[in-house]
Amino acid sequence: MNAIGLVIDADQIQKKQECKVNEYDACLCALGDRSYLCWTLSPELSCVIEYSAEAISEESIFRMAESVPVS
Repeated sequence: MNAIGLVIDADQIQKKQECKVNEYDACLCALGDRSYLCWTLSPELSCVIEYSAEAISEESIFRMAESVPVS
């Protein structure tokens, strides 16, 4: 969740859902017409995918996230 605060103002998040990307804790957030999937691989490495929910399915976003190499 710390990484999402660098991309958007966390106080403005309209919807937040905790989830998992592979075995990592993740957060799915919405702000206006944009959505964000954020997860942390290590203390030094966080990932954020920003997308329009109208343009791509949540299932596709999770497939992309799960394909991110860990090493």
